[in-house]
Amino acid sequence: MNKLKFILSALILAFQITFAQGLSKMCIDDFRAILEAEGEHFVLQNFLKDLPATVTKIKGQEKAGGIPIIGGFLGPGSDDKMTDIGITIGCAKTFPESPAQIKALLKDVSSEITKIMATRKTGGRKSTASGVTAGGSNMASAPVLEECDFVFNPERRFCYDGAVYDKCDGMEYNPTTHICSGVIAHRALCNDRQYNPLTQFCNGNDVLNKCNGSDYNPTNQRCESNVIETQCGSAWYDVANANLRCQSNVVETRCGTVWYNPVTEYCSNGTKKLYGFVTHGGQTYKTVEIGEQIWMAENLNFAADGSVCYGNLESNCDIYGRLYNWNAAMNNAASSNDNPSGVQGVCPPGWHLPSRAEWDALVSAAGGASVAGKSLKAVDTWNFNATHVGTDDFGFSALPGGDGYSSGNFSSVGYGGYWWCATEFIASYAWFRSMGSNFSNVYSNSSGKSDLFSVRCVKD
Repeated sequence: MNKLKFILSALILAFQITFAQGLSKMCIDDFRAILEAEGEHFVLQNFLKDLPATVTKIKGQEKAGGIPIIGGFLGPGSDDKMTDIGITIGCAKTFPESPAQIKALLKDVSSEITKIMATRKTGGRKSTASGVTAGGSNMASAPVLEECDFVFNPERRFCYDGAVYDKCDGMEYNPTTHICSGVIAHRALCNDRQYNPLTQFCNGNDVLNKCNGSDYNPTNQRCESNVIETQCGSAWYDVANANLRCQSNVVETRCGTVWYNPVTEYCSNGTKKLYGFVTHGGQTYKTVEIGEQIWMAENLNFAADGSVCYGNLESNCDIYGRLYNWNAAMNNAASSNDNPSGVQGVCPPGWHLPSRAEWDALVSAAGGASVAGKSLKAVDTWNFNATHVGTDDFGFSALPGGDGYSSGNFSSVGYGGYWWCATEFIASYAWFRSMGSNFSNVYSNSSGKSDLFSVRCVKD
């Protein structure tokens, strides 16, 4: 125990213990030497228990003009060595002077010694923090860090838990607790709270999670689906997207070589066009021209018997429009597969519910059934698969309103869009079109007339 206390005193000098500063590789190597010498007699808890008192004692001795060590005195900043026990003094700088600083030191010491003990437990696994192989022992285990599969220059870089980092003024440090700034690895503290600088950042007095590894300014930015979005008026956009820009508090989108305002304009196959508008039941809808047809660019949100909001929430109607059973969408009219269908249904005067043939014409104008889903889907709102993101090439802006059932159940909002045709399949079934977040297709299927789907109207 006396030897342990002496080693404890000497190690204090070996720590690079400026507050908010990590431990250097020399100091970490000294830990290994102590562990090798002490073996199973080393008890981490006892070591840490004695550490605060020893720090205070040595601090007092330092202020008195020097610290008595075998063979003489060592003042602050000394780079002499205690060769008889292999303890390096050269990395000592200043000592902790407050409980918070001592707590920070304890965290450093505990972290580094526990990692070394863990590598010894594995019987010689290479330490990813320093690249030194330790022998095995029966000491208590701790989480084992991953090795690096990369080739790197150990003079300038080091491996920590499977990743390679630049050294901090030639020193290795723990990147989950410290930040390298110039020649010092500072402890990552935010209003005295420890945080992980690999996954978090400090903003004022708050610790926030990084957005796909990057910091952001929460006063005018947010993290959505791992993308940093910047506020533009009442909207948000990705500054890194070359096809978007903020102009007079409006997010504009590129259409070929020109920009357009999506509030009043749309891009149709590379050409900028003005939206048309139609009002029905007190709500105004945007309209777009695709091929020889003029379609609503929004799902119908007209209250009628046999229609509901997804999940019975009005907020879903505001986004996706209402869901209708087939008879409600048809307003009890007879089936039609004509082009145009001639069935007004729940659509406004001068407009009608499209037949299966009219949907075929739309899909053909959008490139065919295998790709039209991608061309017609809105660029947002969908839970996209990475390879099937909607491009909204014609301004149709198909939305994933989901579907509902006569049982009162609902499904697929955000993932699937379903729209009735004015065409009957059999007595109790009718045709509909669908698009999915994981597909580029537009599908044609039939379903029970009591099911609840969205409605798009076409101009007569």
